[in-house]
Amino acid sequence: MRRSLLVLVSSALAVAVMACSELGGAPASSSPTPTLAAIPTATPQATPTATAAPTATLPPDWNALPAPAIDAASLAKQLAMVEAALRDPNVTGAQLDWMGHMQQLDYSRLQDYPEWKDTVLAALPEQTRAAVTGSLEAGRQIRMLSGPIPKSLPDWKIVEPAAIDQFMPPTWAAYGTGDVNNDHDAILGAANYLRANGAPGDMQRALYAYNHSQAYVNALILYANVMKADPLAYRGYHGWQVYYPTADGPVLLPVGWTKT
Repeated sequence: MRRSLLVLVSSALAVAVMACSELGGAPASSSPTPTLAAIPTATPQATPTATAAPTATLPPDWNALPAPAIDAASLAKQLAMVEAALRDPNVTGAQLDWMGHMQQLDYSRLQDYPEWKDTVLAALPEQTRAAVTGSLEAGRQIRMLSGPIPKSLPDWKIVEPAAIDQFMPPTWAAYGTGDVNNDHDAILGAANYLRANGAPGDMQRALYAYNHSQAYVNALILYANVMKADPLAYRGYHGWQVYYPTADGPVLLPVGWTKT
């Protein structure tokens, strides 16, 4: 399963809109142990703590799991820093991945505490605020897809998102050109698939043909609109990780994890 599967389809949707107006890859050599989500469970505080917000220039450890702030004021500062870093071309590699992961956790925190939303959004520049608002609504739609809490971890293999191939062979044969493992070719193939099913004139129908879920369709359109308006938003999405729901809370399945 790829970390950025949903983003690939969203990217294809963005391509289709502009043009017309989770398996495969090389796994890591080991199977890391799944980690209970690095989301603090302490009661949110009324005032920010001195160490709640890391900075883009002096993080504690780019390889450490990021932890979202636990009160509205601190989360506002933290997310403002993260969103600025994601749009800084000098932030790359492990730093960029860390920022994307932090963004994912910050968004999740805002989903858990919607009463913080106004405070956090007010701390962001206007363009960034629009991107965050769209991402939060997309995430809300995705949460609507949740079913019963699974009783065991999935039989998945978590691999790097570099070569995204979400196409079944017959789909690729009909709509794809070039290399299915090439991001550019795969995105254009997905765009061709959407166009063949009604995009861009009836984008809802085209996406619903791909996956029969209205919440899924809503989320894709929202993510695509964010990336169409702010292409740098993809830099954050690419760093998002796989979290799996359990009775004890979400579990992080890192790259290289396989069920044993």
